[in-house]
Amino acid sequence: MSESGHGIYFDGRSAGGRHVDIRLETKELVISEADEVLARWPLSRLVLLSDGPPRIGLRGRDGVLTITDPDLRTALKAAVPRLFRSGFWRSARLALILGLVTAAIGSGLYFGLPRAAEAVVPFIPPSAEARLGANDLAQMKAEFPACALDAKADAAIKQLTARILAPVTLPYPPTVDLIDMPIENAFALPGGHVVVTLKLIAAMDTPDELAGVLAHEFGHVIERHVMIGVVENAGLNAVITLLAGGSNSTIVGGAGTLAQLSYSRRLEARADAHGLALLDQAKIGTKGLATLLNRLEKKQKDEIGFTIPAILNSHPPSPEREARAAAADLPGTTPAMDVAAWAAIKAACVKPPESAAKPKQDEKKKPK
Repeated sequence: MSESGHGIYFDGRSAGGRHVDIRLETKELVISEADEVLARWPLSRLVLLSDGPPRIGLRGRDGVLTITDPDLRTALKAAVPRLFRSGFWRSARLALILGLVTAAIGSGLYFGLPRAAEAVVPFIPPSAEARLGANDLAQMKAEFPACALDAKADAAIKQLTARILAPVTLPYPPTVDLIDMPIENAFALPGGHVVVTLKLIAAMDTPDELAGVLAHEFGHVIERHVMIGVVENAGLNAVITLLAGGSNSTIVGGAGTLAQLSYSRRLEARADAHGLALLDQAKIGTKGLATLLNRLEKKQKDEIGFTIPAILNSHPPSPEREARAAAADLPGTTPAMDVAAWAAIKAACVKPPESAAKPKQDEKKKPK
């Protein structure tokens, strides 16, 4: 079986659509431009995004293909009948969701954009958020290397994550990555990913401080605050892209944008509440995050003046937050991890200071 036709292909990486040739083979759609094969999409993984003309996606991947050739549409319908069986209901559901989303964003003119974004996010499927987060994390790791942990340190991070999230069921598997970015920060990406920079690890004295940071960031994950920020920043276009099956990082201007995403005091308060509750359930002391932030606030003086660490920019401290941390002075009964695991993380992720580098050999004395 082989049927050819034409269409428009959005690859999920570049901004515009490309006019392409499409060939329907026995097991795949072959997408080409000027005799160059751009993609091969297995028929078993095709999903119908909308009908008339059909817009096709590939499960688990970026990209949207609009089939403009009616003969090819007929051939595809015969080859993959399940694809079109529920096309009407899929389109109706998408139209309903987009209508609700548009109404919610429209209400932002009256109630304010942050409130409108909160109303929109529940309509974004976790699967779309997970695709966006996976893309952002891959983009970040391509630019900034991850810390190479040994087996003991890696297991300690995973155990701490599982311990913190024990009372919670997320719709995607949580991950923690330690990334070599030139800022002191920690932040959540869409889809359950938390990133801690190596500069922040270097600023930590105890594993309880790491636990406090992770618990707070997973508070943002639980409340889907990252997606609220994405909708606030990118608006309706981001929601439509996600609902249509895309997950291009350009909707948030790149993964680096998320590293600097800041939240309102109200959202920070909710993340704090989740974080403190998670630490209490895990029997880990709750002072870690407050201790770290206070120490960073007193640091960073140089010849120019006072430099605010990135984590204080994206997680602005406030009297209310300090009061909450003080009120929740729960000592915990078990350290976040054992001394050996913490030492292994620090050894792998913290670069020795320049003063500790191998001293240069004395230069030979020049003859007089």
